[in-house]
Amino acid sequence: MKLIFLTLVFGLATLSAFAEEKEILLGVTYDLKAITFQVKSTGCTTKKNFEVLISKSEPAKIELVRRVVDNCEAVVPNGAKVEFTYKELGLSQGKNVYLSNPIKPETIRVW
Repeated sequence: MKLIFLTLVFGLATLSAFAEEKEILLGVTYDLKAITFQVKSTGCTTKKNFEVLISKSEPAKIELVRRVVDNCEAVVPNGAKVEFTYKELGLSQGKNVYLSNPIKPETIRVW
């Protein structure tokens, strides 16, 4: 009985970590070393504005969350790129992941 209760409590804690509003992506690319997110920007967006939440599930669920709003006023039609290496994320190279952020189709840009 205790094991089931702990599983339920852990499951609820995991879900609440992903309850925040997700960053709408303009695009995403990946290679053997990193995942690169293309995000909206008005000129002051940097990697430090974001946090990547990672679930312990298989495959891992990753979610990019903006922690600092970009209040600049520049026009940046293609947004900004923020790159996170698998090492920074604590993921092994080639590990399957599930991206939970939406990608807005009409704003996808060719890099």
